[in-house]
Formats: sequence, C-alpha cells, structure tokens
Amino acid sequence: MAIFNVNLLYPSTVIEATWHARTQMAFALANQFFGCFITMRSWRDWWLLKGLALYLTSLYTRRAFGNNEYRYNLNRDMNDVIRYEREENPIRLDFAPIKSETDITNVNNRRGTMMSSHYLEIAAKKAHLVVRMIDDFIGREIMMQILNKLMCLATTACLKDAPLSSRSRLHISSKSFSRVVSTLTTKDIQALLTQWVYESGCPKLIGSFTFSRKRNVVELEIKQDTTVKGSKKFLGSLVIRVQELEGSFSQTILLEDSVTKYELTCHSKVRRNKKKKIPLISGDEVDMDLNQME
Repeated sequence: MAIFNVNLLYPSTVIEATWHARTQMAFALANQFFGCFITMRSWRDWWLLKGLALYLTSLYTRRAFGNNEYRYNLNRDMNDVIRYEREENPIRLDFAPIKSETDITNVNNRRGTMMSSHYLEIAAKKAHLVVRMIDDFIGREIMMQILNKLMCLATTACLKDAPLSSRSRLHISSKSFSRVVSTLTTKDIQALLTQWVYESGCPKLIGSFTFSRKRNVVELEIKQDTTVKGSKKFLGSLVIRVQELEGSFSQTILLEDSVTKYELTCHSKVRRNKKKKIPLISGDEVDMDLNQME
C-alpha cells in the first residue's frame, strides 16, 4: 500500500477543493471499517453504518478544519433534513416495527434499490445526526470505547481458529448496537431510537425568554408547533445553554407537553460600572461594558 500526500489530488492554486477532497477520503476510510469490514445485518440497518462512518468523518473535519466548520456542517445537515421532511417526504431510518405490509411508505427502505439518490443523501445526513445524539447521550469517551469494542469483536471473529458462531460479530444491527451500549454504559437508547429512527418528522420548537434581574433567573417558555407538515411532538430532555457573564452554562430541561415553562437560575451576578471580559463557548473572549446594561 502506498500513501501519498493529499495535495496531489488537486492543484495547489485551487484551495476550494481542500475540504471536499479530504472529507471524501476520510469518509472512504471510515466506511472501510463501518460498511465494508463490519456490515449491516439487514437492509433496514443501513442507517447505523452510514451514520457511524459520517460521525467519524465529522470528527476528522472538526480536528482538521476547526470547530466553526464542524458546526456549520451540522447546521447545514439539520436544515437539509428539516427542509426535506417538510417539503417532500418523511424519513424513517429503520422500518423494523412494520405494522402494515401494504404501507407504501415502507417499500423504499425494504427495497434499497428502489430508493432515490436524493432520499439516500438526506437520510444519510439524518443518520449522522442520530448517531451524534447517541454520542451526546452516552458521552464521547464511551462512544469511542463502544466503537473500539465492535472493531475488536469483529477482528477476533476473523481469526483462523475462531468458531463459526462468532462470524455474527461481523454484522451489526440496531438491536445489537443498542445491546452493546446498554452493556457498557447501563444506559438504554431504545427510547431515542424509537423517536428518531423508527419514526419520522422533526419537532418545531418556538422559544422565548425574559430575564428577571431581581430574582436573577431566566424565565424560559418553549412551545411546540405540530401543525406544520413533517413536524411531530417531542417528548424528552433538551439541553439549554445560557451565555452568562462568567461563561456559558448548560442546563437540561424536560419537555413533556406542548407548552413548557422553566426558570433557569443564573450563575453570574450583574455588576455595574465595570468592564469585564466575557468568555464565550468557542473559547474566545469579548470585552463588554456593563455600564450599558439596564
């Protein structure tokens, strides 16, 4: 095997091709492990391998091109998925719990060759977002341990003296992945898969807030609009990040109804007649004149 510099893929005068070329190479490498070496147990499990490959690719792009590029790509993928589900067709990644054999919306995912290229592209982006939600739920370090565990089990199954029954480790499914996560973390991701993999739609949240200086709290109100095409009601936890004077602080709230109200306690106290450097979530600092605050 020969390894060449990636700069050979495009002229040195064309800088726009850098991101595309390196991203495609990173995805091809990730797909060799999750897609070629470890394969799907059935067609309905294709989303998991595609999502894992794109997840690893995104980690590379974050390290190679920076956090801003990483967040921009995430925002673009989310907008593409939302636009497709609201303007065209719903996307269900796994049709395992099929209730009706005559449901025409199930045909595409049960027959992969019948899926349009545009549908596959958008569904792959949604699969990546779902894997990223799993990463947020269990933690990045644990996620890396799970992927390493899957690779070790698959490698062991390829040994010459490995029993024939171990060859099943070369295939992965939604259920087997959920079982591995539960074994290593004691966390159950079944509810997450039910809402984002077995079902279609994206929730539309409308948020508003007011700051109470006297109580030093942020009064937050979140409404869910389920009247828009492709939208659905979301029930579960939501992370709210508040940028304060001392930095950004994250709090987790629980959405259980169409309208949810919460009071978020602020960690920083307002200081008058003083200039202060405010740390941002990106790691930068900005100077803010607190004399202008009312």
